[in-house]
Amino acid sequence: MAESEASAGRNSLPSQIDDDVIISWSNPRCCSTALMYAFAQRQDADAFDEPLYGAWLKATGVERPYLDEVWKDQGFHAISPCDNVIFGKREKKYRYIKLISKFNTVTPISIFSRTRRQFLLVRDPYEVLRSWAAAGEKERQEKSATGDTSPGVIPPPSVHELGYTALLEIYNHLLVDHPDRAPLVVLSNDLINHPDPTLRLLCERLDIPFDRAMLSWPAGPKPYDGAWGKWWYGATWKTTGFVGDGAGGGGAGGKGGAPLPLEYRKVLGMCQPIWDFLKSKAVRPDLSAAVGVPRPLTAGGGGEKEGEGKKEEGTHSFVQDRRNEDVLIGVREGVYRTFEFVHRPVAKLPVFSSGFLLGDGVWEGFRVLHGALLFAQIHLQRLYTGAAFLGMHIDIPPRDLLRLVYATLDANEGMSTPDADDVHVRLMVTRGLKPTPYQNPKITIGDVDIVVAPEFKKVTKQERGLKLVTSWVRRGRPDVQDPALSSHSKINCILGCVSANTVGADEALMLDEDGFVVTCNSVNFFIVTHPTPTTPATVLTSPCHHIHRGITRDNIVHLCHANNIPVREERFTLNDVYGAREAFVTGTFGGVGWVGWVDGRPIGRTWEWDAPVDGAGWGKGEPRKGEVTERLEKLYEELKEAEAAKGRGL
Repeated sequence: MAESEASAGRNSLPSQIDDDVIISWSNPRCCSTALMYAFAQRQDADAFDEPLYGAWLKATGVERPYLDEVWKDQGFHAISPCDNVIFGKREKKYRYIKLISKFNTVTPISIFSRTRRQFLLVRDPYEVLRSWAAAGEKERQEKSATGDTSPGVIPPPSVHELGYTALLEIYNHLLVDHPDRAPLVVLSNDLINHPDPTLRLLCERLDIPFDRAMLSWPAGPKPYDGAWGKWWYGATWKTTGFVGDGAGGGGAGGKGGAPLPLEYRKVLGMCQPIWDFLKSKAVRPDLSAAVGVPRPLTAGGGGEKEGEGKKEEGTHSFVQDRRNEDVLIGVREGVYRTFEFVHRPVAKLPVFSSGFLLGDGVWEGFRVLHGALLFAQIHLQRLYTGAAFLGMHIDIPPRDLLRLVYATLDANEGMSTPDADDVHVRLMVTRGLKPTPYQNPKITIGDVDIVVAPEFKKVTKQERGLKLVTSWVRRGRPDVQDPALSSHSKINCILGCVSANTVGADEALMLDEDGFVVTCNSVNFFIVTHPTPTTPATVLTSPCHHIHRGITRDNIVHLCHANNIPVREERFTLNDVYGAREAFVTGTFGGVGWVGWVDGRPIGRTWEWDAPVDGAGWGKGEPRKGEVTERLEKLYEELKEAEAAKGRGL
């Protein structure tokens, strides 16, 4: 057929939508045949194996030992299988089409726009190349043993041959063609390692019912296999379900085995960025329940619909926000000193970064209100003070570092506008790159690494008092590791958190080496004493020598002084805590949070001379938020508004 005739044929294709056609675009060597077998087990679907292969062989001139068989089955013009097979008549509701991504070059990809049920099946290029190398070596050995000099079926690898550039083009086309929905991407290793939840998720996103028959199939060749099956499908024919191919994916062996040849490693380097991007867009099954991983603290009970499930609360509980999946992270590697915005799923620093190797760095957390970073100057002063304590030189001045933080917010839609109220920023500065795992700062390469990580993070409304438990972990002296330091080395606080987790508490209450109460593992702690005939109710907080001196803490102390609320910074004991009139905590993220229980003792019940006495010696009743705590909450909100009104201050 002449090219003009082929073009006329393409233009004459029916234009009606046929969403019951399901098209899979994939790499080679990524369980695409197994997935075709899975769909073929459905009673409501038929399956076709790479109906554009013949047209691709004709267009590229690539030699294959099965060339004549393919052309006999398919012909060698793309228009025929598109019209007669892919979108042709069928007896079953669904038609599953398996396509290798590089076939997109033989016909305008817009032809496939007639169905919205398309998805990409992708695999880590390292594993694809391992599988490719193993198959090539097996073929070479077999040919050598028989003296066969005919063309093989395993060509040298290339970015085009592995289909990664084509996958990116198809992703872009789907994004443009259907701007109202993100292109669907599935990872082959999820199918191999977790077939049931991954197939359920795939069916859900394709808007088709899940069928358990998809989980298994009979071994051996299938009548719908392509003519090339006996060359390529030997391993898959031995299976009756999703399994790995021994090339590094889907098994306990991980990415072990023989190293890739040098020419393969060069191809890997070119494929890796595309894989990183597509992996970041993949839908992945939720395995938290299956593997016992607790969900993030959320307002909806860890992922349930609003109003369902057990509500989670804590000092850092927040509402999950899907926008965080696509935020840009500000990253500067100290070696190159170039500040870049990187998509969150692929943002990274080298594994020999001092922060990862040693926890050698400082950090600050900021809240954003009406597009302004609250108390930014004080936060940065603490950051630079901590860096100086560590002997770590930050090579840019504070004002320029603040500009980088704001530039990151501006790069993310909705984070720096006047109505941006639920944004939290973590600024991290670590010593930089090491040439080898070793602690001495003298061998650091380049300047400090900088990461600006903003998130949409709405604080969960607190409806009950926090539950604290006294930890067996003590806060250390300043001459061991100064607790005032905002250091990446947080092991003391983490151990305190672990002790709270073991008994289901929200936070750990930590003591100093003399047994006095000092702080919680991630927030500062206050109590309010009962008034006496000679003294008013007084706010107490620990002196600064055993605590991380919080900026919110200092603001609360300032607000007390400014509003005639008695306040003292002095040492106090657990006895004082158990008998306190009120207790609350403070932190940048949550502001002021009231405490309901400490070591199982309810806090905040009123002393009444004539009330019935329970085991704690206090009047019966549930803990309540105290008047002083509530007043300070309101004063702090007013202070935040006043601070935000100052703007960026640049």
